[in-house]
Amino acid sequence: PSSVFIPEARNKSPNLNTIRDDESSGRNITQTEPKYDELRPQFGWLSSETIKKTFKATTQYGQIPQSTMMKKHFKSPFPALNVHRRNEDVATDIIYSDTPAVDSGATAAQVFVGCSTKVITAFGCKTDKEFINTLEDEIRRRGAPNRLVSDSAKALISAKVLQILRALHIGDWQSEPHHQHQNPAERRIQVLKSRTNAILDRTGAPRNTWLLCVLYVCYLLNHTHCLSINDVPMRMLTGSTPDISILMRFKFWEEVYYKLEDTKHFPSESREAKGNFVGFSEHVGHAMTYKILTQDTKKILYRSTVRPVTQEDSNLHLVNKNGGMMEVLKNRIKSSGLSVSTQMMILPSILLI
Repeated sequence: PSSVFIPEARNKSPNLNTIRDDESSGRNITQTEPKYDELRPQFGWLSSETIKKTFKATTQYGQIPQSTMMKKHFKSPFPALNVHRRNEDVATDIIYSDTPAVDSGATAAQVFVGCSTKVITAFGCKTDKEFINTLEDEIRRRGAPNRLVSDSAKALISAKVLQILRALHIGDWQSEPHHQHQNPAERRIQVLKSRTNAILDRTGAPRNTWLLCVLYVCYLLNHTHCLSINDVPMRMLTGSTPDISILMRFKFWEEVYYKLEDTKHFPSESREAKGNFVGFSEHVGHAMTYKILTQDTKKILYRSTVRPVTQEDSNLHLVNKNGGMMEVLKNRIKSSGLSVSTQMMILPSILLI
C-alpha cells in the first residue's frame, strides 16, 4: 500500500500511518483512512468523494511537513517523487553469449520486460555487478515500475538493489528456485533470442554482432503488433502512436554509405565511407538516425545521412580504392538481363582483365 502523510491542519502534522517493526525491511508503514472532509480546504473545497477517488488514483510518497526546523537541502529528501511512474510490473533476466560483442566486448545482456505492455529493453554488460547500472538506466528511460520481478540471483537482490527499490518505492518479487517459468520475462526472451538467431542466419552477419542484433530486435518488437496484448507495446506504454518510418529503409547488416564530415583532401578523398546498418539511434540525433558499424575500424557511429549500397549508384572511388571494381562489373553484367550464354561469354574476359 502507498504511504500517506496528511496534515489535519495548517500548523499541525500528525502522521496518519502506523509504523511497526519488520524483520525484512526494518519497518512497515500501514495505511489508515485519511479524513477527507478535513482535507477539502487543501483541495479547493472539492467534494469529499472527489478527494477520496483522487487518493485511490494517485500516490502520496512525500511527508508533510518534513520538520519544524527549516534548513537548506542539497539532496532530494523524496527521490520517488522525481521519477516517472510506470504502472506495471517489470520482469528481468540475463542472456549470456559465448562470443564477445563487437565494439563493446559485452558477453551478456540484461533484459527487462514489461509484464503488461510487453515492452522489452536490453543492456549489454560484462559482469553481473553491472545489473545495478542497467536497473537505473531502465528506470530513468522507462519509469519506475510497481514491482521488479526476477529470480533469486545474488546480483538481483543485493543490498544496493534493495536500496534503490526502497528509495523509489518499488516492490520486488522473486521466482521459486528451479522454477524459471514463473518469471514472465522468460517467454519474451525466447522470442527475442529466436528472432535474433533468425536475423543473423538470414543476413550472414558475424556472430560478434549478436548484441547489436538483440538491441535491433528489441526495437522491432516494441514497435510492431504483439498478439498477446493485441496492440503495439510502445503505444500501450506511452499512450501515443509510434512512427515506424525508420524501420522501412534498411535491413539488418545491409551495406550502406554514410557521409564523412571531416574530409580535408579534395578531391583525392571521397566524402563517403562504407559501413553496415546495425540498428536505430534512440538517444542520439533526430528520429531518423541510424547506428552504423564501420567496416574499417569496427566502431559504432550514429549517422542520419546514409544511403544504401546499390549497383546503380556505387561509389566507384571506394570500389577502386578497395580493389573491388571487378566485382562491381560482374554484378552489373549478371543483373543486365542478358541471356546466360551471353553472360558466360563476357565473364571470362572480365576475369582476365
